[in-house]
This record gives sequence, C-alpha cells and structure tokens, in this order.
Amino acid sequence: MHLYFDHPKELLPPQVTPFVFTFNRNQVPLSSISHLPRQQLSPLPPLVGQARHTPDLPTWRQHVKSALFNIQQGMFEKVVLARQTILLCRHKIDPLNLLLHLQKRCPSACCFALMDPSEVFLGASPELLLMQKDLSIETAAVAGTLPQDSPSEELEKSAKLKREWSCVQDYLVRHLSPYCKTPLTFSNPAPLQAGSVQHLWSQGR
Repeated sequence: MHLYFDHPKELLPPQVTPFVFTFNRNQVPLSSISHLPRQQLSPLPPLVGQARHTPDLPTWRQHVKSALFNIQQGMFEKVVLARQTILLCRHKIDPLNLLLHLQKRCPSACCFALMDPSEVFLGASPELLLMQKDLSIETAAVAGTLPQDSPSEELEKSAKLKREWSCVQDYLVRHLSPYCKTPLTFSNPAPLQAGSVQHLWSQGR
C-alpha cells in the first residue's frame, strides 16, 4: 500500500526522512520533499545469471489452490498472492534512472520512490491508495485482472471480477469513512490499462 500526501515528510515514520516523490497519471508531481532532478535515460545494467523466485513456481501454485479452497470455505473474500524475485546486475543500479524507466514503461501508473543513503523502495503501481489535498482526499479501487488484449466488455461484464473490485471498494469505504465528514463515493468501474494487463478501476472522493 502506498500513501501519497501533500506533505509526506510530516507523516512518514521517523526512520524514513529522505527523498520522496510521486507522480500521478499525467506525470505531475503529487508530493515532493526534494525536487526531481532532470536526468536523461541511460541503459540499465545487464543482469547476471537467472532471476531467483521465492517461493518457487510449484509451491506458489499450491498456495493458489489453498487460497481458492479457503475462499470457497468462506474464510476470506479476496487474497493477493505474490512472489519475491531477486535480480542481480553487473553494475550498481541508479535508482533515479530506474524510476524514470518505470515512468516511461508504465505511463498510466503511479510511480513512487522512497530513498535514503543506504536503500530505496520504488515501484510503479496501477492504484493510488490515498492522496490528500487540504481537507479533501482521493483514492482508487483497482481490482480484477485480464490480459491487455481481452475485450473491455469481458472485464466489465465478469461477475467474478466485479466481485473482486467490490471487495476493494468496500474495504476503502470501511477504513476511510471514519475520517471523512461527507460520504466517500466512487465512480462506476471502468477498464484501466496497466502494462500487459488491464483492471477494473474507479475513483473515490
């Protein structure tokens, strides 16, 4: 989950006090502790060896089966399973250059970076969890996944995907409403292109 605020330095944990910037879908900075330096894209360093995944594919597939069984048993409504991937590069990676590559490759995503002198946490997410401007907040419910070349009608008509999207919307309403003076409302879900896939997306205010 990624929290985006107008003044993030005051809201981040004490141990994270460095360089923070985020971009919205129009490539406009949403928040900044330091201004993003102007920099030309340079090639990324070549990888060394093969990517290492944890857990391995057979174990991860077994986790998927277990999750589906638990959903059928009513233990939970939705779960997102992920794997850790470790990539080794021949040279040191410039995190700012990597972020700019992500921004170019994923123009519809929210690109973000949290940096300090020893490490960096960065990525490109199709969803914005929270943006605060004065007394207003904006969020997005994003769920349901199909390949990019699937007809958008399939995404909008699928009962399964709409159910997944409803779980996310209900979660956001349940956890953000106590902090809102007016009801949190969402637009109707629409397709959102995100790299090689597409999701159901709706804006909440």
